[in-house]
Amino acid sequence: PPLFPKPTNVAFAAPIHLLNNAQLGNPGRSVVPGVGMFGLSAANVVAPVDSPGSKMSPDAITKHNVDPSLPSPVPYGINRGRKCGAVEKVVERRQRRMIKNRESAARSRARKQAYTVELEAEVAKLKEVNVELQRKQAEFQEMQKNKEDLLRTNKIKFLRRTLTGPW
Repeated sequence: PPLFPKPTNVAFAAPIHLLNNAQLGNPGRSVVPGVGMFGLSAANVVAPVDSPGSKMSPDAITKHNVDPSLPSPVPYGINRGRKCGAVEKVVERRQRRMIKNRESAARSRARKQAYTVELEAEVAKLKEVNVELQRKQAEFQEMQKNKEDLLRTNKIKFLRRTLTGPW
């Protein structure tokens, strides 16, 4: 089953109608579709072109040239999202990335486990070598001790000439 279900297509607002030539030909004013004093209005709004000579009140601006037959305008930013195909591509890319990440993590865990097993085998081998070396060292120390004891007993049996005699 998909992680994210396919979104249904929903129409958020009616399309924006373009202005006719009579509205575009008005030299003293610019027409801004769907934008009023506070960002949105009920219809097209005619706003004065910024000039020092125009002294029009804000009420006159919003009430002028209101056509009730036009549908309500599209609010700002409502259609700025991604298209359905783009969303599907993003979801598919995310899923592929997640799958690759899982596979990479599994490979990493396998490498780590193999390395751990290898180290444990090496530790076991080194412990065996250590035990063998300790046994040999103990053997060697025993031989050294026996050799010293043998030399002491042999020294007693020998008579030596000394230079400290009275003659």
